[in-house]
Amino acid sequence: MLHIDDASKLPPSLGEGINTLRDVIYNLEAVSDFEDLGTAIQDLVDKVQIGDLNGRPVILTLEATGGRYKSKIEAQCYRIMEEGLTNALAHSDAGRVSISGGLYPRQIELVIRDDGKGFDVPPGIGVLPLLKAQHYGLATMKQRAAMIGGALYIDSSDEGTLIRFYWRDPSA
Repeated sequence: MLHIDDASKLPPSLGEGINTLRDVIYNLEAVSDFEDLGTAIQDLVDKVQIGDLNGRPVILTLEATGGRYKSKIEAQCYRIMEEGLTNALAHSDAGRVSISGGLYPRQIELVIRDDGKGFDVPPGIGVLPLLKAQHYGLATMKQRAAMIGGALYIDSSDEGTLIRFYWRDPSA
């Protein structure tokens, strides 16, 4: 009997299909248990603060008037926020981290800001330069934003890092 964890033993196309299905399920679980994206982000902040042994505050200021978005939009936004918050707490040596922005009916604007040590942002700031600079989490965030037609902007200095995510409904 072959278990689903033995995907490496399957023909490549079937193994890829199983991995794709895992990714879809993982992304849907992010927000589907919550009333909306704002509530999911609030829960993320709460969980991160409980797990942060350094006790750093994470301030959330979110204007949420948008209701629900398509599940793929919500899932990618959530994962972008999750990765950005994890990066800020794990790598920045920040004393404070904040998430702010708005969830509006036809657009989403989210900003993660920290007061940490910052890092060198590679020129071009696309996915490939980020990968070459070994900023894998940032590259993934950029790719997730692009997958849903959004944009991710990164600014960093020795005074901290600011990551801005923007998405607008293309039918608007």
